[in-house]
Amino acid sequence: MQRFLLNIMTAQDLLKKTKAELIELYQEKDRKYNELLEQQAHIKRSYENELDRVCKQKNTMTKFYEMQHIENLSDMKALKDMLLPFSEENMTHREKSYLSRKFQNIINIKIKNKLDYLHRSIDFSDDDDLPF
Repeated sequence: MQRFLLNIMTAQDLLKKTKAELIELYQEKDRKYNELLEQQAHIKRSYENELDRVCKQKNTMTKFYEMQHIENLSDMKALKDMLLPFSEENMTHREKSYLSRKFQNIINIKIKNKLDYLHRSIDFSDDDDLPF
């Protein structure tokens, strides 16, 4: 009988020990799970921040290229309008040379104005957003 009670006590001790090990194992797994959730949240925040940065950069680039495109179109239309008188067959050489000098002066003024505008509009505060 004493041997039987000893076996029961050993079995109970073994059950308590196993229960403690299982609780410890569960707590470790729960801690790892929470760490993984935190890592996942951090990765998600980093992804969203990077996505916002890329979208902002894309918008900056799009505005830059749109403005450049609009300026180029207006310049091409102005050049077309300036070249229109040269297509007349009845013009003398003197008239053509006069128009070409005027044309060169106008182009030089436009180039100077555009360069002045670019120099005034350069702002280096957003260097990280530039496409180059």
